[in-house]
Amino acid sequence: MTQFVPSGVIEKAALHDMIYAACPQCFTSMTLQMGSRKRPDFELLQVRCSSCGRMSRRDELQFKYRLKLQLQYGSTIADAIMFDEATEALLGVPAWRMKRELLWKYPALPQVLEQLVVGLRVSFSFQQPPPKRNAKQGHFTRDLKIIQIEPLIPQLLPKPAAILALKLLQQRC
Repeated sequence: MTQFVPSGVIEKAALHDMIYAACPQCFTSMTLQMGSRKRPDFELLQVRCSSCGRMSRRDELQFKYRLKLQLQYGSTIADAIMFDEATEALLGVPAWRMKRELLWKYPALPQVLEQLVVGLRVSFSFQQPPPKRNAKQGHFTRDLKIIQIEPLIPQLLPKPAAILALKLLQQRC
């Protein structure tokens, strides 16, 4: 069930690890492994999907967003997570471009983006996942999944956040 919140504030944003390598088959996070083929002098970076077990080559990797936020709305403070589509809409840049083109050229980009979005008043829609069971503590809830987010005052973020952050970084140079 999707719920809409007309007004909230982004209290925290974790942008330092916002991009992950995803399985081309099931989009689950993948772990890196070094492997070699028939020649011992030739190393091939391979990744194994932790969910379906698929092994993929470097050129098969897909990069996806997973942005962790803390939102306040009313008297509620909630941990939330935004995946690819919602994060791309907010930042204005696909995850593959952020990873392959922008982050290596502008290493301070995540910090500037964080400064732009923390404190931003937004409206958002979310899905609350079912509780996850834990044998010791009974149960606890998972993070809210943000499916849409928009600044309430577009003038505070007049362009997609990544474009504005890049302009700020270029002005500093």
